[in-house]
Amino acid sequence: CFVIDCTASMAPYIKEVKRKIREVANFILGKMGVGASVRFAIVGYRDVDDDEHPVVLDFTADTSECEQFLAGTRAHGGGNLCEDVLEGLDAASKLEWRAKHRILVLISQKPNHGRRFHDFPPELTAGARPEKVFDLYRDTDRQWEFTDTL
Repeated sequence: CFVIDCTASMAPYIKEVKRKIREVANFILGKMGVGASVRFAIVGYRDVDDDEHPVVLDFTADTSECEQFLAGTRAHGGGNLCEDVLEGLDAASKLEWRAKHRILVLISQKPNHGRRFHDFPPELTAGARPEKVFDLYRDTDRQWEFTDTL
């Protein structure tokens, strides 16, 4: 699952992000071999007060569906020093995860909202909380790999 910052500050990078996602997907497919069942999902997050937040493509084995979703992904919104990273991770946690080995790639350049980084009113940032989100990823029967890039 790729969780992507799709705010305006990512505009200079979004084309490369899309290319890298394709590259990683092709690498995984190549390593898994013929007959392997590999599914990909994409979550694009923006900021708490943005429209189209989050945008989600649930798991699919159809790479052309992923390509179409990525082609329609645009960098816009945001406009401050923090983004709603936790909402993106929360949306990813609610996808139809089935595999025993799970990989989540977070592509981000700014931190999540929180008292440390801004003075937004609490009602704007009262969505996903770290402890709630990461509790959803705790599962002793599953193996998670988290990668933070960019």
